[in-house]
Amino acid sequence: ENQLTGSKDSFDTFANPQRYWLGLGFKDRKLEDEYLDDLARDSGHQTLLGFATLILLQVFPGLVFMIVSLPVYLSDGQYFPMSFYFDNFVPIAINFLLFISSLVAIAVVHARPSVRSKVIVLNITEVALLGFIVSDGYRFAKAEANFDGYFNLGGWVVLAA
Repeated sequence: ENQLTGSKDSFDTFANPQRYWLGLGFKDRKLEDEYLDDLARDSGHQTLLGFATLILLQVFPGLVFMIVSLPVYLSDGQYFPMSFYFDNFVPIAINFLLFISSLVAIAVVHARPSVRSKVIVLNITEVALLGFIVSDGYRFAKAEANFDGYFNLGGWVVLAA
């Protein structure tokens, strides 16, 4: 029984608010806005850490490989064709800039007390990850042929790693 009103029904309504089918949001939009705002505030550090990790994962495997192997291409060895560098470097650079700008935007939103609703952090994260999916999908589609030429049928595994 609910101690405030004495009825069990009001406690169930408070503890389990009505949701849409498959839990795709609350029927009470004010409650959903409060929930999303609390979620964005509580997960601020995890979001910043996640974007910092994404930046490191863009720099070290991909970007460093491009920079280190570019002189090999420019010498007489010609290890990879120049199209390989373009098809891989441009998406990696786009992802890098996208993640850095998202990290800065999220840090600014969390640092400014004038931004009352922190839900924009979730929107920034969604846009950044959607942009990452598009640019890395392009990279994967273009570079798969290059990796298959050098690593045979298992080239997509090397690219995915």
